[in-house]
Amino acid sequence: MFVRVLLLVSGLWAGLAHAGLTLDGSRSSLHLVSTKNAAIAEVHHFTALNGSLSAQGDVRVDIQAESLVTHIDIRDQRMKEHLLEVAKFPVLSITAKVDMVAVNALAAGEQIQFEQTIAVTLHGAEKSYQLPLRVTRLADGAIQATTIAPLVVNLADFQLLAGVDQLKALAKLNSIATQIPVVASFTFKDSKPR
Repeated sequence: MFVRVLLLVSGLWAGLAHAGLTLDGSRSSLHLVSTKNAAIAEVHHFTALNGSLSAQGDVRVDIQAESLVTHIDIRDQRMKEHLLEVAKFPVLSITAKVDMVAVNALAAGEQIQFEQTIAVTLHGAEKSYQLPLRVTRLADGAIQATTIAPLVVNLADFQLLAGVDQLKALAKLNSIATQIPVVASFTFKDSKPR
């Protein structure tokens, strides 16, 4: 009897250890705000996000730089070519290690808030941030992680100032802010087929 129970627990543990969640791109978003000429703020977003949350708490979200939408075609093209340099850096990514004990303890509708260390890789450079997050277990069992406050990204940390200067010249602008507020909401769903 003991052996059967031990085998059952071992099998369960093996299943949990290999279980993982996949980013649901249709329920996830990443928005940023740019400011030009010190007074005009505009919201942009990315449409192609994918990623995973492992049973061990390893999070990775990849954002396709080509999917940036600014709602002005020529600006989309210029930002992708001169700022993000998508031909050289097609993907920007966010990685983190989360406490899965706390996440797995959430019942549907429950949420927790905590400070999370994340690493952002953009334009060939990486920087770590402390970010306040709200994590919620949704009714369908999915996990949603949302920023509580905007993350302010300094473009200088990612060697993007030369690209900003090019954009200013092309658009004949007096200024483009180099501190960019970013907000995100990522939903991870069961990756096992039903």
